[in-house]
Amino acid sequence: MKYKICSICAKKLPSTEFRTKTYKKRSGRLCTSTSTFCKTCERKLDREYRRKNKERLAGFRHQRIRRKREEIIQLLGGKCLQCGFSSDYRALQIDHANGEGYKEQGRGEQFYDRVLREIKASSKKYQLLCANCNWIKREKLKEWKPHK
Repeated sequence: MKYKICSICAKKLPSTEFRTKTYKKRSGRLCTSTSTFCKTCERKLDREYRRKNKERLAGFRHQRIRRKREEIIQLLGGKCLQCGFSSDYRALQIDHANGEGYKEQGRGEQFYDRVLREIKASSKKYQLLCANCNWIKREKLKEWKPHK
C-alpha cells in the first residue's frame, strides 16, 4: 500500500485518503493528479472557506438561479399563457400544467435544473402563468396538497 504525507496536518496516510482528479490535457491525453492534503483537511478548509465567504457564495447561487429562471421563462414563451401578461418577469410563475406540483420535491436550483432538462426534452409538463392566473387556476381546480 502506498502512503503519502498531508501538506497541512503532516500525517502519513494511505494514498486512498487523498482525492484524485482525472483531467484531459490539450493533447487529449488523460492525466491523474493527487491532492497534496488529505480528505479530512480538505473538508476543514472547504468548511472554513464557505463560512468566511457565505454571502459571496449565496450571491453566486442567486445569480445562477436567476439566469436559469430567465431561461425557463424564455423557453416557455415569456408571457402568461392565459392573459398574455409579460411586463414584469417577477410576476410570472412556472406552473405544472397537470396541476400536481405539490407532489414534486425540491426547491431552488435543483427545481430549476429539473424544469430546464424537461423543457429542453420537449416536455409539456410546465406552463407559464402570471401570479393572478396561477392562483385563480389553483383555486378553481383545487390544486393543493391534501391534508393527511
